[in-house]
Amino acid sequence: MSGRTLKPTINAMVQLWIGNFQIMKVMKKNTKLLGLILAAGMSCLATQAQHKVVPLEHFSTIEGLEVTLWAKSPMLYNPANMDIDKDGRIWVSEGVNYRRHYDRKPEGDRIMVLEDTDGDGQADKEWAFVQEPFLRCPMGVAVIDNKVVVSMTPDMIVYTDVNRDMVFDPEVDKREVLLSGFNGRVHDHSLHSVTVGPDGQWYWNAGNCGAVFTDRSARTFRIGSSYMTQEAAGKASDDGHVYVGGFTARMNPDGSWVNVIGFNYRNSYEQTVTSFGDVFQNDNDDPPAARTTWVMEFGNAGFSSFDGKRSWGADRRPGQSTPVAEWRQEDPGTMPSGDVYGGGAPTGIAYYENGA
Repeated sequence: MSGRTLKPTINAMVQLWIGNFQIMKVMKKNTKLLGLILAAGMSCLATQAQHKVVPLEHFSTIEGLEVTLWAKSPMLYNPANMDIDKDGRIWVSEGVNYRRHYDRKPEGDRIMVLEDTDGDGQADKEWAFVQEPFLRCPMGVAVIDNKVVVSMTPDMIVYTDVNRDMVFDPEVDKREVLLSGFNGRVHDHSLHSVTVGPDGQWYWNAGNCGAVFTDRSARTFRIGSSYMTQEAAGKASDDGHVYVGGFTARMNPDGSWVNVIGFNYRNSYEQTVTSFGDVFQNDNDDPPAARTTWVMEFGNAGFSSFDGKRSWGADRRPGQSTPVAEWRQEDPGTMPSGDVYGGGAPTGIAYYENGA
């Protein structure tokens, strides 16, 4: 299962976004580990020799929690996403080759593995699982047994670590493109993270760059976009539905029977699935209307017009606030926007249960 970005908010849902190249951990004082925080500063230069550390006292936590430093550069650079394996190692997708800096590292970005070998609460060992020229700011990484799922638009790639040595060897291990056809190469509105639900299915999402892809059941999905390309706008997918914008999907681990379970986001980076199967996502947003939303199954989240050709501003009506207009809360057929908390760029989410 995926371990994700944490900060306490409402209903035990937690999320956090900050700048700089660090992995922090949130602890319940004098007790057990609550979770881990990925701090991804996408606009910073990862080639700099020194980075200013965000002072720990700048973090705000609820009573009973504390933040400590777990790892920082040069152990990793510009983390874009992370996951935690069953043995507590943290796997990080690096994003040094980010957007206009796509060729900063010609040998490609890395999937890094970090480990605390002596149990002192700080990482002391790191190595690269894989590095290849095709990897240019992969926006998602998930570790599922000996499979490492990497989201690198236009592809969802599955590396199978056959000999389980945590270093990809093309002579021994396997590399497979599970799905392909997502728009937004080296773009942060593209294919994002994969998580595993209690039903054993894989849940994943993409931003509003659009996509045309075919699953392993030979069904083609056409996801329209008012943001990047309108080639699929208004066109039905093979399941008979019309989808637009960012979306969340679930599927079997072999890539078959994809179901789009929520759509018309702006740019959701991640989803979290509770033990009861509820799905939550947070929408990365430029105007002051970032949100955390319960995903009503098969619901429309409202960002673009229903035909996929216009963004929300074109349909804003007199007197509507930005959150109401942007998420079309006065339009029929739109799911509730959830917790709208203003400007920001949330890039991770986790659901914390059980009160431990």
